[in-house]
Parts: sequence; C-alpha cells; structure tokens
Amino acid sequence: MTASELARFLGNAIFGTIRFRRGAAAALPTLKDGEPAWTSDTHLLYVGSVSSGNILVTGSGGGGGAPAGTGYVHVTNGVYDTPSDIINATTVTTNANLTGPIISVGNATSVAQQTGTGTIFAMQASPTFTTQIVTPKVVGGPSTSSTLTFQTTTAAGATGADMIFKVGNNGATEGMRIKNDGTVNATSFIGALTGNASTATTASAVAVGGITGLGTGVGTALAINVGLAGAFVTFNGALGTPSSGTVTNLTGTASININGTVGATTPAAGTFTSLQATGNMTVDGDLLVSGNTVTFDTATITVEDPLIKLAKANAADAVDVGLYGLYTSSGSKYSGLFRDATDGKWKLFTALQEEPTTTVNTGGTGYTVGTIVASLEGSLANATGLPVAGGGTGNATATAYAPQFGGTTSTNPHQSGTAGTAGQVLKSGGAAAVGAYADDVASFGITIDGGGAAITTGVKGYVNIPYACTITSATLTGDQTGSIVIDVWKLAFSTSALPTVSNTITASAKPTLSSAKGSQDTTLTGWTTSVSAGDTVGFNVDSCTTTTKATLVLKVKKS
Repeated sequence: MTASELARFLGNAIFGTIRFRRGAAAALPTLKDGEPAWTSDTHLLYVGSVSSGNILVTGSGGGGGAPAGTGYVHVTNGVYDTPSDIINATTVTTNANLTGPIISVGNATSVAQQTGTGTIFAMQASPTFTTQIVTPKVVGGPSTSSTLTFQTTTAAGATGADMIFKVGNNGATEGMRIKNDGTVNATSFIGALTGNASTATTASAVAVGGITGLGTGVGTALAINVGLAGAFVTFNGALGTPSSGTVTNLTGTASININGTVGATTPAAGTFTSLQATGNMTVDGDLLVSGNTVTFDTATITVEDPLIKLAKANAADAVDVGLYGLYTSSGSKYSGLFRDATDGKWKLFTALQEEPTTTVNTGGTGYTVGTIVASLEGSLANATGLPVAGGGTGNATATAYAPQFGGTTSTNPHQSGTAGTAGQVLKSGGAAAVGAYADDVASFGITIDGGGAAITTGVKGYVNIPYACTITSATLTGDQTGSIVIDVWKLAFSTSALPTVSNTITASAKPTLSSAKGSQDTTLTGWTTSVSAGDTVGFNVDSCTTTTKATLVLKVKKS
C-alpha cells in the first residue's frame, strides 16, 4: 500500500463512515483504490490499490484462512516496483507459503532461510547468487530419472570455459576439471573405474593422472573400452601401487599410453598377470619383461638398436648363440646360424628336423652344413678345408698368396701352388703338373748393318721402352769374326733431348766382341740396370774392325 492509499484509508476511518464489501473470498472483485473488503468465509481483510490490486492487510487467524499472527502481507496481483511500495511486515511465527516472486528493487532484501517440512523456495528464471550456497547437497529432483545439469556459459564455449571442482583447505586443491572440449583431468582416481564410451559422439581422450589402490587384489580386472577410432587412455602415474594394486587383466579396445611405471617397486610392486590391448600401446619408459617367453605375432618388427644382445645369462658358455628359422620342405625344417658352445665356432646349418632349444643338435636328423653365397674378404689361412664345385674336403691348408689348382683325384680335388715374387706371371704346368709363377721376361735391342763394309763409329739408333723393367743380360753377335764395342745410353723421355754419352749405363763393362762372333754378359758389373716406363735408350758404336753386321739384345725382367 502506498502512502497515499494508506492516507485515504485512514482519512475515511477518521472523518467518515467506512463501508466494507462483504462476501465469499471466491467472489471478491477487484477493489477500487482504498476500498476495504472482508471475506466472510476466510475472515480476511483486503484493501484495493491502483498499483498493486487487492492487498491482504490482516486476518483473524480463524476458519482455516489466513495464517496466525499479524502483519502478514499477500500480493495476489502485481509487484512492488519502487522503494515507497515496500511494506514492512512483522515476523511470521509459523510456516507460510509464498505464492509469488520476492523481488528487491532499490533497497536490499534478503531471505535468511526457509524452514519447515516440504516447503519450496522458488525463484525467477536465471537468478544471480551474490553469496555462497552452503547447503550440504544440490539435488536434481525426487524422481528416479531426475536430471541435474551444470552449465558453464550460455555463450559459445571457448578454451578456458572449464568446470572446476576444488577441494582441500579452502579450495586450495583442484580435484577435477572438465575442460571445454569435454576431456576430464583429475589428480587421481581411487576405487573402481567402470564405463564404456562406445556411445560417445566424438573421439576424445581420457587422461588418468595416477591410480592408487588399483583393484583390491588378485582377480580384479581393469577394462579400458573406448569405442571411437582415435580415442586413447593415458596413465600418467604408476600402475600397481601400492601392494593392493594387483590386477590380473588390463585390457583395452583403443590406444593405452602408460607414461609411468608398470608394477612399481616403491612401495611394494604391483602385478599384472595379463596386459592386453586390441589397439596401439605406447610405453614412454623402459619395458622390462622378466618372463620366460616373448611372442611377437606381427608381420613386421622394426628395431632401432644396431646390435642385438643374445644369451645374456650365458656365464658358463653352456648354450649356443644364434638365430634360426622354420621352413617347410617335406615337413618342418630348421635353418640358421649359431655359435657352437662346444668348440666356439660359428656354423651355418639347414634341413634340421628338430627345433633347436638352448643348443643346436649337430647330430640331429637332417642336419646339413649350410651354403652361403657371398663375396669373401680376408685370409683363408685358418680354413680346414676349401669346398669346391666337385665336393670333397680340399687341402687341409693353403699357402699364402699361392694359386690353387685342380687336383688329380676325388679325395684331393684341388691343390695349392707356390707363391711367386713381385712382377712374376703365372704359367700353366700343363696337364701333368701344377702351374707356377715365373719372371715376366722380355727384351729389346738393335741390329747395326755396315752394308758389307766394317761398321763405322757413332750413334746408330734409339728405342723407347713402354714398361718398367730390369736389364738382366746383354748378348752381342756379329756376322763374322771381328771386334766391336757398343755403348748404351738411357734418358727419361723428352720432346727436346735424346740420350748422349753422359747418360751411359754400362760403366766399363760395355758390350764387346774381341776377335769373336759372339759374347754374353749376365753380371753387368757397374751397369745401371733399372729402366723406367717411357725411358729412351740409345746405342753408340765406340770402335769396330772387320765386323760388318752386329746385333745387341738386352734381356729384361718386367717389374
């Protein structure tokens, strides 16, 4: 009631007669401004208001109508919208139902609490709370299918629009965060984790920060079932801690990433008797397998390690070391390469009919020395037999740097020759003997013709030697008994010079005929016998009597 309405009501009461409408509450019309009315059935007093409609002023508390007490105000049509419209009521001492909204405009209005069994406190749509809700719980509804909805924003959600649940000392610890993209981050999960994301509409990741007390002992299984391609589950903490975290089966239909330790040793180690994933499994740390068998049921295995260590526990050299494979040829056969622990030698085998265990049975059925096709480098000095195309064991040893020849019998299918020296060439021994190395012999020289008269003195010619060699002898012959002395000169090839007497190589042992038809010198005392490839050799007649035609031949051994 406004101040003017109250004044009109009091004025009528003081200065004139007050007329009340009277009748049943259901028949109460809209009262005029300041007009009073009394309901005979509910025993309530109303006053009309232009701005607020019929205002309940007070009641007698009888007849089951108004609640007991005084100052109870009920607005059935309209609301107070200015500070002057506020009516201060006395305290309601019994439970009361508020059938309309309570609004504070201008002046602060607070509702401390509402008590009573079954009472309902209803607010207008989208209220704003300026203080905390301290009730113990928020309930979605009384039905078995009641839904409780939490929503972060009415706008289009973006990064950072997360729903955060805080716990601990005055909310100091973030217990869980539901991010804007729908993923859930939590510091830990204690107890059973169940559920299936096969009905999810988008592929999403589930990150498990750490699992403690996983399961309650042997027999507990943890199943990770993510129905959409691309989804994965990440364990960022250790699995199997503390000791109560023993799990017999860890299975999954999507990728499982374990970034911590599986079966941690601090505290007591957890145990997994079966770890299975139908999708990919990524292990960022080291994977330690302490069982007896590791089976790879895959088509391709890729290993980064350039060297693979085998037989780690072979301290007593009691097991063979190597690799073998299975193939089928009239049954199952095995072929491989191994180091035989009995003699320390590497062996290639094939056709073995029994599968190797810690050793390869070289006496087993079908065991055959394998064949390798390769280019070999290095020494064969330690070979005990050199197989050839015709079979057999070959020579027991081979001479270093010596040629190998075919043998004469099936038991000795080949034999070794002898080693040669530098510059020698291999010559066949024919059908009855092995070949051998021999010097690579050649010769060069000059024939001098006096035309029927005694040969005159002077330079008679030059020859270029295309290969490196060593002069081993000098042979001089004449057409008749006579005397002649020939000097030999040598000079490296040049386009502008020829050898002269200053380039002599014969010292004082020049090729000479002295009243003879021939002479041969194999000693070559004082000679420079070495000839380089490309050298030019010249021949000069120092003196001659009677001899009309002579030939000088220098025998050499090629280098």
